[in-house]
This record gives sequence, structure tokens and C-alpha cells, in this order.
Amino acid sequence: MRRTRRALPTASARTTFIMMRGLEFFRSTEVTTDCDQCGGRVDLIKGGVCERCRRILCYRHLHGSFVRRLMTDLGAKTLCVNCRANGS
Repeated sequence: MRRTRRALPTASARTTFIMMRGLEFFRSTEVTTDCDQCGGRVDLIKGGVCERCRRILCYRHLHGSFVRRLMTDLGAKTLCVNCRANGS
């Protein structure tokens, strides 16, 4: 039985490994629009549309918190912060 040496990874393979992006829970998208409340840019994956008032809102004005975002992803109604506060 003949032994052979394993080749070491090349420099480019090592840099590729180092430069890889981390795992994202909620991936970003390149499709954006403006928030109806603050006028800021809305990432359509993080933000969205309120089911009650039908406004396009950013993450902060639609969900308000990570816990509420998680509840929405698990099946709760997508209601904005204002609609939940007013109960309308």
C-alpha cells in the first residue's frame, strides 16, 4: 500500500472560507420601497403590509419587536404597531 500526501488548501481557498458571510435568520433583499409612516426605505422581507390599514411599513412600524415578528412568521396576523395600539 502506497501512501500519498494530501494537498494543503491553496491560499485562495483559505481566503474564500474567511470571506464567507455569516448565516442570516431573515435574509435581506434588493427589492425596496418607502415606508408610508416614516418615509424610510423598506426591505420587503423585513417590513410589509398591515392587514388592517393596508399601509406598506418598515420593520419598526410594522412589527415593533423581534418577538412580534416571530409571532407573525408563526401565523399571527400582520398588524402594524398603530393598529394594535388603537385596537381599530
